[in-house]
Amino acid sequence: MHADELEIDEPLVRGLLAEQFPEWSDLPLRRVEPQGTDNAIFRLGGELSVRLPRRHGPTDPGGKELEWLPRLAPVVPTEIPVPVAQGHPGQGYPWFWEIHTWVEGATVPVADLDAVQAARDLAELVRALQRIDPAGAPPGRGVPLHSATRSSVPGSPRSGAIRRSSTCGSERSRRRPGMARRSGTTATSTLATGLCATGV
Repeated sequence: MHADELEIDEPLVRGLLAEQFPEWSDLPLRRVEPQGTDNAIFRLGGELSVRLPRRHGPTDPGGKELEWLPRLAPVVPTEIPVPVAQGHPGQGYPWFWEIHTWVEGATVPVADLDAVQAARDLAELVRALQRIDPAGAPPGRGVPLHSATRSSVPGSPRSGAIRRSSTCGSERSRRRPGMARRSGTTATSTLATGLCATGV
């Protein structure tokens, strides 16, 4: 995907786990497809995932995910992965990497979404994010919410519904199992959009 990315395969991840987290090294491991743009993700057992930057990874411990995801998880209306451990460089891999909880769900094509429900889910998430004090948060990407949403959910009727609901949604949606992935290929894209909008 990137000319300068590292090759990250199962033997490398197995080696890192055996070296740094032997208690998890015997769990089943498989790459998550489709691959992420910035990180290689492997499912580890039934409840964990391994997240390794593909390029330009952190060279110091800590990071915004370790600090902010546990703070966001109790207050957003959808389940999100939270970090449980951070690994350090090793086995020829040069950066810090993380183990997160696994959020169960199913990837749904954008064309199969209920646009109105997706808009309500997004509006509820944005409302929750707006109640969070962003003091000390890392800077966002600076992309307006409506622009990012329109690029994620093609078609003017869908983008219009989401844009209107994100500012004045009148009905609270109920949390549903798997919502993190069902609402718009939403799990990650909607959460990232909301974080950008709030500057987190």
